[in-house]
Amino acid sequence: MTIRIGIADIPLSSKNNNITSGIERMKELDLNHIEISFVKKIYINKTKAENISQIAKKFGITLTCHAPYYIDLASEDTSILENSKNTLILNIEIANVLGANIVVIHPGLYSERNPSDVYRLIEKNLRDITDNYANDVKIGVETTGRQKSFGTVDEILKLCQNNEKLCPVIDFGHIHAFTDGGLKTKEDFKNVLDQFSKFKTLHIHMSCVTYTEGNEKQHTPIASKEPNFKYLAELLKNDTREIIIICESPNREYDATDFKKWL
Repeated sequence: MTIRIGIADIPLSSKNNNITSGIERMKELDLNHIEISFVKKIYINKTKAENISQIAKKFGITLTCHAPYYIDLASEDTSILENSKNTLILNIEIANVLGANIVVIHPGLYSERNPSDVYRLIEKNLRDITDNYANDVKIGVETTGRQKSFGTVDEILKLCQNNEKLCPVIDFGHIHAFTDGGLKTKEDFKNVLDQFSKFKTLHIHMSCVTYTEGNEKQHTPIASKEPNFKYLAELLKNDTREIIIICESPNREYDATDFKKWL
């Protein structure tokens, strides 16, 4: 078992609010992964990415990226769809220079359409992208936390099983919200992990959430136990796969450190 534990974005306790300072701080905290947050925009170029890559290697910090939220691979608007594709391709190129092996996305919205039709559209658009780049970066497709958004566990599994350049991103907070508080027991967590048993690596997002009617409202610290991530820690102790855990709670590195103690 190899588990790397990190956070989304830059540590709250970082000396400066930039990625290189964040990498140094993660080393001090004995955490070893950062998911660089491009959720509003891709704010570095390839030259800066190369510099960050070298610093990350120096400090033993691995990297992934989260692509912009505005990407919508289910859009029927040609200009939105083309911009989404181009943005994701650029993010993949930047990730490759960074040495980041995954770019996480929220694929798109149902927009009151039949989920099966949206699935086919997203599958096609992802295939258009993955057929046209040659590097080893994978697109991480994240489970949803909202009823209007594509990304049920079944949809993510089907996508990733049919395209080797895709990998699942299991967001337990999202699953908990989407199922209106469905992760109540250790067995509930196990049932989710079991559905991803065919995958040799796992990329996991971790944060407690508030929710209503199957929709995530906001992230909360893991002390709120919605859901209780001690159950996940107990299960991962016996998991032999390569696992990356990204803490997205408001307490970032502090909650990540607490989770590490539970393993």
